[in-house]
Amino acid sequence: MEIAVVLLLVVGAIVLMAMEVWPVDVVAMLLLLILVVSRILTFQQAFSGFGDSSLIMIGSILVMTGGVIHTGVAHQVGLWIGRFAGDSRARFFVLSMVCVALLSAFINNVAATAMFVPIVLTVSRRKQWSPSRFLMPIAFGSILGGTCTLIGTSTNVAVSSALAKYQLTPFSLFEFTPVGLPIALIGIIYLAVVGKWLIPDRAVGSLTEDYRLREYLTEILVTPNSTLMGQLISETGLREQYDVNVLGLVREGQKFLFPADAPTSPGALQSKDILLVEGRLEKLMHLKEATGVEIKAEAVTKHLDPERVKMMEVIVLPGSDLIGQTLETTDFRRRFGLNVLALYRRGRTLVEKLSRFPLGVGDTLLVLGRDETVAALRAREDLMVLGEVPVSNFRRNKAHWALVIFLGAIGLSASGWLPVAVCFLLGATLMVMSGCLTVQEAYESIHWQVLVLIAGMFSLGTAMETTGAARFLAEFLVSMMGELGALPMLAAFFWITVLLTQPLSNAAAALLVLPTAINTAGLLEVNPRTFAMMVCMGASISLITPFEPACLLVYGPGKYQFLDFVKNGGLITLLAFCVCLALIPLYWPL
Repeated sequence: MEIAVVLLLVVGAIVLMAMEVWPVDVVAMLLLLILVVSRILTFQQAFSGFGDSSLIMIGSILVMTGGVIHTGVAHQVGLWIGRFAGDSRARFFVLSMVCVALLSAFINNVAATAMFVPIVLTVSRRKQWSPSRFLMPIAFGSILGGTCTLIGTSTNVAVSSALAKYQLTPFSLFEFTPVGLPIALIGIIYLAVVGKWLIPDRAVGSLTEDYRLREYLTEILVTPNSTLMGQLISETGLREQYDVNVLGLVREGQKFLFPADAPTSPGALQSKDILLVEGRLEKLMHLKEATGVEIKAEAVTKHLDPERVKMMEVIVLPGSDLIGQTLETTDFRRRFGLNVLALYRRGRTLVEKLSRFPLGVGDTLLVLGRDETVAALRAREDLMVLGEVPVSNFRRNKAHWALVIFLGAIGLSASGWLPVAVCFLLGATLMVMSGCLTVQEAYESIHWQVLVLIAGMFSLGTAMETTGAARFLAEFLVSMMGELGALPMLAAFFWITVLLTQPLSNAAAALLVLPTAINTAGLLEVNPRTFAMMVCMGASISLITPFEPACLLVYGPGKYQFLDFVKNGGLITLLAFCVCLALIPLYWPL
């Protein structure tokens, strides 16, 4: 009975996370509570994942990554790439992939991608190159680079820590390198030689053209006979009744931009006032008939002062408190002082009824606001403003300390003198003590959702083990494929894990598959470490669809379509599988 309950919970977790009914960390906590209430696990067993050393290690690595970002070390590397590449697109293509892969081997691949997106966009705009040619490769490069070391991804860290439950020695820092490095090199070579022809080269116009906003942005003139005369903008009901968003007002040459300039600041509407609005033509025609205003086919952007008003793209990053919330529930307009004109999500541009769409990781918002409000947005850890990053944002005088601390923590962990988790915790502490980042910035650097998810998945893995569910699945697989031998079974676990990473996060998929993989190795009387390494690689190489967070970060800025990732990602995954099947049994003999 308990086996059936646990297997139903596994299926339920996959369905709920795939449907995004609730955030993944909420789903993980729900599963944990069900396991305790049903008495499948004791309280101590259920919550033991929160005391696991892997959480300390992942959190510490993210804090150290924050130190590298805030001191401008990674930004400086990006500038060096741009200078060294010169006017050669091919050189910039390869250099950006190689550098992001090297960086991703030691920091979170999402953070590595996030560092390089503004750099790639800046270089592309300066040299008039299409950014879509470079953004997908850096996302792929960061994912491939993460397979090279223990700390390259949170998945590797979580699986390594879980090995202790099976009386197996955790993976060492560079134990992944003999397989991960060839995978990264082959992937980069493939993209540079063959894959580049499958990457779209999309021309980039103005932001209004890219988001097809010209049919939505217009002006309306308040006539002497209009029913809007004498009303405050907040009283007109333009948004509520006519679905028309007021961006600003021009009165006798004086310009007001909303919401930075409070909607009531111009006072009641007067004759000859010009309202800068966003709305569909049929909505505007309805407004004209109902209120007597005059529609003017003018470009709203002509009223925007480029020195004070910015139209920018903003990406929602993993861990943002906006995820799962709508623009309305977060009161985005008033909270940030910005108008959201459009939203780009997974190949679709959304302009109408934006306040009703729950936001997700990788969503790109086109915002309009004053320069000071956009500058405040840059300081946030959970949102990324695209465009050139002001150098003043970095603590450049601390860059040498950040580099020394980061490299020192890696060297100390590789020496084996102290446990790896202690080495990185020491590095994270020194980052704060040296002033590379503040305590607040350190806490903001940690992706708490990932940590809660991993802790919850540890509990589900424990339940699969203690109830015998993992052994039940292993016996089923052995009965189906056991006669083929250990190698085909090893290959099967790679593809099972790859497929599960599409609806689940990488770490969640790995921790769900690991108990069955270890039990299968036991039944076949082969090396369980070999199967654990294959599960790690299958979970880390999530390239077939763009739902990996690193890919979602480039989806919007590159204006990609779903199939753009499938074509290249599928072929790279196949190449990676061949490398894994050849090298993993070689270094970890069955």
